[in-house]
Amino acid sequence: MKSTLQFTLMISFVFLFVVAGCDDESKSNTNNVNNLNNLNNTNNVNNAVCGNGILETGEACDLDAFPEGTNCLSLGFTGGTISCAGDCTLDTTTCEGCVDACIYDESHCNIDGNAYDYCDLDTETGCTAWYTATCPEAFPMCEEPMGYANCYPTECVDECGEGEAMSDYVVGLGTAHTREGAIGPMANRLLEIEAELGGRAKFLGKDALKVRWSEK
Repeated sequence: MKSTLQFTLMISFVFLFVVAGCDDESKSNTNNVNNLNNLNNTNNVNNAVCGNGILETGEACDLDAFPEGTNCLSLGFTGGTISCAGDCTLDTTTCEGCVDACIYDESHCNIDGNAYDYCDLDTETGCTAWYTATCPEAFPMCEEPMGYANCYPTECVDECGEGEAMSDYVVGLGTAHTREGAIGPMANRLLEIEAELGGRAKFLGKDALKVRWSEK
């Protein structure tokens, strides 16, 4: 009888051990599934999905969801209704008109003196807009000697020798060409230009250059 009782207790102990092990394995599997679900949820949050109607990181819009204040007027148009393209970028083709912000090719140095603002066409609106460019390291100083901003080196260069007489000669743009290294929005007309008669050239206007040379 005693042996039978011991055998029964042993069987019960083994059964409880097996059940406990299965329960731990079940909990482990459940935790693994939960962790995988959490990872998937995190990935879904981090990766924007275009077309779900929710404005997410990296999207300019999504279906009818736009950043607050985004409309045709805020983008420089005079009217119309903005729409969202299939790749979640702004579509301004349904906007109407625009207003020029400046005169094309106009430019001026900024307040820091190491960059300039220039007027160019906005490819989205078709109207002019202001853009900013920083002067390169070799030409760090912005000046407007003739009303147009250009970048120059910090050290000046003598244009003539002491006691030399200087003459002016106006030459059309058709008889001059731009030297390599010209910097700035007016580089095709300004900075140092070599003309047929030789000498250092100064910008005189949009259609002409003033060439200066030393008289012998």
